[in-house]
Amino acid sequence: MDTSVNGDVYLGSNILSTIGSSWSTDGMTYTIPYSGLNVSTAYTVLIQNFHNANGFPMSTYDTSHSFTTGSVATTYTISASPTTLNFGSLQTPYTQPTAQTVTITNTGTGSVTLTQPTATGYVLNLSPLNLAPGASATLTVQPKAGLAAGTYNETINCFTGSDNLYGDSHGN
Repeated sequence: MDTSVNGDVYLGSNILSTIGSSWSTDGMTYTIPYSGLNVSTAYTVLIQNFHNANGFPMSTYDTSHSFTTGSVATTYTISASPTTLNFGSLQTPYTQPTAQTVTITNTGTGSVTLTQPTATGYVLNLSPLNLAPGASATLTVQPKAGLAAGTYNETINCFTGSDNLYGDSHGN
């Protein structure tokens, strides 16, 4: 079976690279790696000057093929980095430690709206609250001034509606 490519493949009016392309073992399907198609969109593929996997010229009467991409379910997910903060041990009276930051990234396919989190022993600020897919927000966390001696562990949650999308950030 001849696995070389001697032809042109067009998606609409754009020629596609055939680098990394391959024939199936039965010689019936030719796969071209390609990304960047829009969901729920019609496309036409044109094949010209091509030989099949056995080296025979492909017929010229069936060189145009159309297809429509399907829709993708919207996902709503976020990630946080880091997931744990540690402010160390302090003696009273103490100087308020410098704020630490957590980056929250929308890893889903839909936009998310976060709510400003609250905590008992920490000053928190989250901005921005509206995240498009791939966008990030910064959460600053700082122990409150004048805390009494003790250990302060809190789980800080960022919510969107009733969904808890982020948790388990602790400060000591």
